[in-house]
Amino acid sequence: MEAATEPQNTEIPATEGNGSGIDLRVTVRDANGEIVHQECKEGDLYLYNWAVWLVGILKFGFNAMVSTKYYYGLRRDNTQRSGYGYVEAVANGDYWAGGGKIQIGSSTQPASILDFAIAVPVSEITPGVPVIVSTGNVVKVIISGTASFASQTVVSEAGLVLTDLDYSNNSTYKTLVTRDTFTAVTVPAGGSITLQFELWFNGMPS
Repeated sequence: MEAATEPQNTEIPATEGNGSGIDLRVTVRDANGEIVHQECKEGDLYLYNWAVWLVGILKFGFNAMVSTKYYYGLRRDNTQRSGYGYVEAVANGDYWAGGGKIQIGSSTQPASILDFAIAVPVSEITPGVPVIVSTGNVVKVIISGTASFASQTVVSEAGLVLTDLDYSNNSTYKTLVTRDTFTAVTVPAGGSITLQFELWFNGMPS
């Protein structure tokens, strides 16, 4: 079966200066390993809580005092998400090392920068180590993983999540880097789905 949507040609250099963003490549294979669906969903969002996570780390490059300033993420109801582990402890790798996952869901709810979690969880993947590629001034970070299903499963949603631990109360906090929906696909019994997030900076594919 031909791909429903042809992925962008990765050999074509990205154009500098036309923004930054995320592309999501979706590949579904049947039990024999044959590709039955392939697409590239362009323009995924960097989420608000991801920006909070980043600035919580960056702050320590300018001031090491935890109490200097606190940054709070937001829940879906727009209330602040507090907790030392989420707000500041991400600066210490021991608190969040190994917590990166690709989450798969079946919701068709459009993405928003305030998304807090996958809407209808189906499965979770431990991805491979991120890969960084650069062309000129354009930088691309690639994170990918594959999930297999014993029975036929519908998938239409994916997110990239980091998890950090608050040792003060042994609680975990999940932070979505991005979340989006795509064409609903049915993974055949015994088949698999591969999700590849491409985080672009200083440019996007032509």
